[in-house]
Amino acid sequence: MGRISTRWANLPLRKKGLVVVSLPMAALVTATLFGYLVQSEADERKRAGDQTVHVRNQIQTVLNLLLDAETGVRGYDLSQDRAFLDPYEAAFDELPGALATLERLVGDNTSQAVRAANIRFLAGRKLEVLGELRAAATRLGGSRKQILDRDDRLMRELRDELGAMLSEEEQRLADRLGQVEDSQRDLRIVFAGTIGLGLAGGVIAMLLFTTGVAHRVQRISDSAHRLAKGAPLPLRPAGRDEVGQAAEALGEASTLLADRERRLREAKESAEQAKDVAEKANWAKSDFLSKTSHELRTPLTAMIGFSHYLASQDLKPEQIEIIERIRQAGKHLAGVLTDVLDIARVEAGGLSISMHPVAIEGAVREAVAMVSQVAAEHDVKVEVSLGDCATATVSADLQRLNQVLINLISNAIKYNRPGGRVAVGCFRTESHLHLTVTDEGPGIPSEKLGRLFEPYDRLGAEATPVNGIGLGLTISKSLVELMGGRLEVDSVVGGGSMFSVVLPVTMPDASLAATEDENSATDLSSD
Repeated sequence: MGRISTRWANLPLRKKGLVVVSLPMAALVTATLFGYLVQSEADERKRAGDQTVHVRNQIQTVLNLLLDAETGVRGYDLSQDRAFLDPYEAAFDELPGALATLERLVGDNTSQAVRAANIRFLAGRKLEVLGELRAAATRLGGSRKQILDRDDRLMRELRDELGAMLSEEEQRLADRLGQVEDSQRDLRIVFAGTIGLGLAGGVIAMLLFTTGVAHRVQRISDSAHRLAKGAPLPLRPAGRDEVGQAAEALGEASTLLADRERRLREAKESAEQAKDVAEKANWAKSDFLSKTSHELRTPLTAMIGFSHYLASQDLKPEQIEIIERIRQAGKHLAGVLTDVLDIARVEAGGLSISMHPVAIEGAVREAVAMVSQVAAEHDVKVEVSLGDCATATVSADLQRLNQVLINLISNAIKYNRPGGRVAVGCFRTESHLHLTVTDEGPGIPSEKLGRLFEPYDRLGAEATPVNGIGLGLTISKSLVELMGGRLEVDSVVGGGSMFSVVLPVTMPDASLAATEDENSATDLSSD
């Protein structure tokens, strides 16, 4: 039994499936074959019974024709009415065919065939006697009595023969009906056996599959659950079939997963250590940038102050120009230091925001005024059209919002074309206000938009005359997000760019709502 179980376990699933399917199929085919044989026999017996019924009916037909012929001639003999001869003449025409049919139906039975031949002979004699009686009907004399006696004798003989034939057919019919009942009973037994064999085959197949495959698959499923929980795996189910191979693969996976978990733990520890190092380095960098910015800002402030003092003295034009360049360079360097200090604060999470209701129109006017000189230097026209947003207020830090707007508008001026236009607009949705700054510059390729807000990445603009270190947009995005909003960009190469500052709308303040509506659309330009 153990060898059989081992061989069954090693049998491939395809062959197991064939065995499982073959058992009920064999039972079904066997039962169907027996059923077909029994049904064929029953059909044969039924056909024999139907033939017996046909013989009975044909005997009755022959007898009726003989009686019709006899009745017709005798009626004619008594009444001399030729209408009585119609049945006789009809029987005379139909009787040969009826006798031939009877002989054909009983041709497979010797005794009945002999009777059928004798009946044909007696029927012929009967018709002859009836013919004589018909001819003698018009004559008087004693020959009529002899003819009638012969006719009666022939009719008795025909009745005897037909009765004997009918009795034998009745017996055969009874026997065949009994045989048909026996066949039907056998057929019911075969059908019952078919159901029994089919059920037995299905049960055996289910037991084979359950004990041979399903149980082992369940063990593999349990092993998979244990593997998911990190518990040790039990012994693998025996067998070299697909189930056994799956169990072996699961064991190998368990080994690989254990090794992977070990390496993940090591990698996690390394990552945490690297994170600590990076955080310390970032803090050190931010601290260094903050201290350096403060250290540089003091002498830089002195340089800018001295440049203002020198510019107010009585100097030659070329000397004043040199001093102005020194002052502009100092202001640029001061802006760079401010950006570096801001990005350090953002990365360190130390940038403070003071949120208050801010009037949009005032913030935009102040930002545009701050960049008007830059716009004049670049020959760019700045247009403001706030529409129904002119009296709106947003929740923001006024100083930081101005910083963002100045950065966006100055960028739109610097990267614009000479004689170009910068449009500052606004529209509102149900809960937010969108401040837009649109330029007519070269636009930004879509593949570079993902790097737009990365610090120190100028997207190749360092090769242009525009000054900067790539921190303005990074700081602006961080400031807008700290104020609960978002900074969006939409750009088309050759068609310019549009930056949108999206901020939540607040209820208008009474003092701010008094802003004059006629200033909702202002055109600021510098020649």
